[in-house]
Formats: sequence, C-alpha cells, structure tokens
Amino acid sequence: MSGGGGVVTALRDAVFGPQRIGALVLAGILALALALTGCSAEYDGVLWRQMDAAESTFYEPFRELRDRSASSDDVIAAIQSDTYWAGRATPDALTTAEAAAVTYHLRADGLDGSGDGELAFDTLVYSGIRDPATPRELRGGGTGGRYSGPTAVYTCFTIRVSFTDDRMTGWLRDWADPGLPCPDSLVAALDAGARYVAVAEFDG
Repeated sequence: MSGGGGVVTALRDAVFGPQRIGALVLAGILALALALTGCSAEYDGVLWRQMDAAESTFYEPFRELRDRSASSDDVIAAIQSDTYWAGRATPDALTTAEAAAVTYHLRADGLDGSGDGELAFDTLVYSGIRDPATPRELRGGGTGGRYSGPTAVYTCFTIRVSFTDDRMTGWLRDWADPGLPCPDSLVAALDAGARYVAVAEFDG
C-alpha cells in the first residue's frame, strides 16, 4: 500500500508540479479567510439603498418639469445647474462624503427650430460614502459581520428629454448604453474606494 501512495504522489507532482500545488493551497486558505471575516469586493444592501435614493433625488426635478410642460430653456437651465460639468473644474458636490449627481455633455438630438425633438445629456450619480461601522447586510436580510466592500458606488447614464412645440413632453433613461463609462476627471474626484456599477443594477 505504501508503494501505491508513492505512485499517487509522483503522478500528482507530474501533473500539477510543486508550485501549482502551493498556489492551490494558498488560494484555498485565502478563500477560507474571506469567508470567515466577511470580506468581499461586492457592495451590499446598505450601499444599494444609498444609490437608489441618490438616483431618485436626481430624477425628481425632471418629473416636476415634465408635469408642468416646461420650456426647453427651463429644462436646459435645470440641466446646467451648479452641478453641471463643462469639462473644466470638477463640481464641489463630488468632493464630499455625501451623495451627489453631476450632469454633463448636453447636446441637441434632433431638436429643431419649431421646438420639436430631443435634448440629451449624461449624468454621474454617486452614492456617497457608506458608514464603515454599519455591519454588512446580506442578501435576503440579516447582517454578516464587518463590511469590507467598496466605500461607495457610482454610475453614469444618458437622459433623453422630448419636446413638442418647445414644451417638455417626457424624459427617459437611454437603455441603449446601460454601461456608459464615467469621465476619468470626475471619477478622480470621488473617494478612492468607490466602485463603478452599471445603472441597471439599481433598477427595482
């Protein structure tokens, strides 16, 4: 029987090699450590709710503009507010720990002289920094020990606003590009531990 064990060991070393075996053992140890400590690269329900609230806050003015059939001038003024980024200085809203939204890249998309057509613009929404003292929230409810995921999350997407006779008739998020990348200059202003998440993950 002892000879059989030697054959198994020889075959194992021939197939995997000592370095491969060592790597597998190390990976197993790391996986166990992560499971025991609750460490994860994923955000949890606490950050999901923060992001959902930030996104809803951003949408609210556009719901009000639609409800009163605002003119294109009023809509443009709302888009180009204090948090509009024109490619120069980064808006101060992104340099704090609070949730924020920044608009940028405003363009006419078929809006003609009669006031019919669309405006489009891009938006970065930031969750704000998660309280590190709040325990990790597990999927399905309950807590899972110390949270060690991203400090915050952010996303970018395009909004299209439609007009008839220069009056706003509706707006929607552009579903054609669910993974719109965010400008590097804006991302650089966020907390270093923030992570990009596609906007569709916050639907629901």
